Amino acid sequence: MPLNDYIICLFCLIDDIYLQLTKKKPIRNGGYPPTLTDSEVITMLLIGEFLSLADNKKIWFYFRSEEH
Repeated sequence: MPLNDYIICLFCLIDDIYLQLTKKKPIRNGGYPPTLTDSEVITMLLIGEFLSLADNKKIWFYFRSEEH
């Protein structure tokens, strides 16, 4: 499976689970909406671990440089 397809499948799985877990009790109560959703951040961190990227800065640069 190509990496981009894997990222999309992983995001869909995480988003479905996250929505089920937070359906009855949302995590955020107010404030400005975040730029990235929690599901997007979790997906990025898991893909970073999968690619053996050492820290959050490298993961961020990976997703900023790649066209996903």
